[in-house]
Amino acid sequence: MTLPPDALSAGVINMPDLLARVDDDAELLGELFEIFAEEFPRLSSLLTEAVEAQDMAAAEKAAHTLKGMLANLSAESAAEALGAVEAAARARNQPDLATTFAAIDTPLARLNTVIDACLAGEAIP
Repeated sequence: MTLPPDALSAGVINMPDLLARVDDDAELLGELFEIFAEEFPRLSSLLTEAVEAQDMAAAEKAAHTLKGMLANLSAESAAEALGAVEAAARARNQPDLATTFAAIDTPLARLNTVIDACLAGEAIP
């Protein structure tokens, strides 16, 4: 996998950190992005369902899992956003959970766009 030249300027993934994690192995990085692309929709759906059902334990678990996945990809802003969702669910604070959950759309959409572009070998929007 070849990274687009503007991957560093996207501000969505801390690419120097991520490349250090994979020891500059572009093939491994591509595999990680593919795993994310496969697993993210399922995990995101679990979180959405838990939040809609006001199931705080399930929301906390799903947010924690997603946060870890994002942290492993050095997607710092998205991981922080999921951390806020996890904390609200852990505190059993429904108003904060609703607010923090609504705030994850933008960072997650940006992350998905960047990963899709990287997988396709395109420039980062």
